Parts: sequence; structure tokens; C-alpha cells
Amino acid sequence: AQSLQKGNMVFGFGTGLVIYHTTLTDKTNPSNLPEPDTSGAWAFPVTFEYAVLDWVGAGARIGYNKYIIGQDSSGTEKARGIDFFPFVNIHFAKLKHIDLFASAEFGYSNFKYTATYLTYSATATGSGTGYSFGLNTRFYFGSSAKFGLHARFAWEGYHYKNGVISDTQGSPVTDF
Repeated sequence: AQSLQKGNMVFGFGTGLVIYHTTLTDKTNPSNLPEPDTSGAWAFPVTFEYAVLDWVGAGARIGYNKYIIGQDSSGTEKARGIDFFPFVNIHFAKLKHIDLFASAEFGYSNFKYTATYLTYSATATGSGTGYSFGLNTRFYFGSSAKFGLHARFAWEGYHYKNGVISDTQGSPVTDF
């Protein structure tokens, strides 16, 4: 038996560390150059895949990302993202306990950042589209090959077209 056959359903629950390379563009001042940065997050995805053919699966991923932020004694900062990405997987190497496949996803993403200090607080929110292209491996365990481990290497992109930054100091609301 192979790891994926037409009609199979695959459910996934996971956690992992994600590293992002980001670029922030200030839309209110065209002379400002885009600002590159790097961030990390703990990702908590839930996935469902249905095998349309022996080698093609379709499904969706819902993900919650909790961004890693340094803390200090004067306040708190929090950031999170929520994604909903329908996907198509092409399974090109299938054995009983190993499944290699490529994935393509496109969907909706929402982001929120809050900073709270003694005399100041700010919020940045945005929503928009996201996409992902990945190479994946599932390693199945046991004689039934029903449980396993999923390793994923992916290129993801997000475009938050309607981002807004606001604060409690009366500063003008800024789009990003």
C-alpha cells in the first residue's frame, strides 16, 4: 500500500518555528525606502487534505502564528497572525512510510501587533492575501502508517494591502 491513494483523507495538527524576512513600506511618505527586517514565530497549523487522485491532493490549512518578541520591564508587545490557505499538493514519490510532495497555496491572512507601555500604546493591523510554495515530506510510523511527522520547507509571501497603525498619543493614523 502507498502512503496516499485516491479517496484518502489526511488530517494534520502541528507546531513549528517559522522565520520570516519582511519588508515594511511607508505609504504615507514615498521618499522613504522599504525597511527590511527578520522575525520569527511559533506556528500552529491545522490541515485537511483529500486525495483527488493517487498523486493529487486538495485541502486547506488554517494557521495561527504567535510572533516572537523581546520583552522589557516598561511594557508588553504582542503579535499574531491568522491564515486560511486552500492548497493543492502534487505527490511525486510515495512509499508506504514516506510521502514526498510539492504544495501550492493561496488564501487570506490577518495580522495584529499591539504595544502597551505606561503612557503609550499602539496597534498595527492588516489583512490581505498570502501564498506559499513548498516541498514537503511526511514520514509515517507503525505497520498501519496512519500517524507520522510532516517536514516542510516553504516560500511564503504576504501582502497586507490595508494595514493601519494607530496609537493613544493622537498621532495621525498611518497606512502601511
